[in-house]
Amino acid sequence: MKSLMLSIIKSKITYLIIIIFGILFFASKVIQLSYSDFTLKSPSGRVEPFNFPVFVQSPEHGVYTLKGTVTVGRYSSTIVRVIPDDEVLTISINGTPVNLNMIPNHARRDFSKGFIYDLKPYLHSGKNDLEITYADLGGMMGVIISSVGG
Repeated sequence: MKSLMLSIIKSKITYLIIIIFGILFFASKVIQLSYSDFTLKSPSGRVEPFNFPVFVQSPEHGVYTLKGTVTVGRYSSTIVRVIPDDEVLTISINGTPVNLNMIPNHARRDFSKGFIYDLKPYLHSGKNDLEITYADLGGMMGVIISSVGG
């Protein structure tokens, strides 16, 4: 009888742990912004569809412009981590420049940790136009933006 009780308790704890991990996984996906319809303009002026956010091998070095749509869901976090390769120059949302003056230059170039920024003053629920210009010096290039919670 005692072993049966232990077995029931262990199985309930196991189910509880599985449920908790499921909820945490779901919550981490729900807070993410979604991205669509991105194009990348190269330094030479060529515009191509682009799978954002991702790092890719740089075909040429110079200044690139990413344009696309970021969608804010009901539970999306507007606090994001921006990881550039090589350097974020500007971010504009719905035609409004994002003030990056408080971001140190070294953080705008930090391809491992990047910087954290709350985009709430610039984003509204639903679809938003996003434009990012960044510099690339060769090798891998791109910008990754992911929600970090709020």
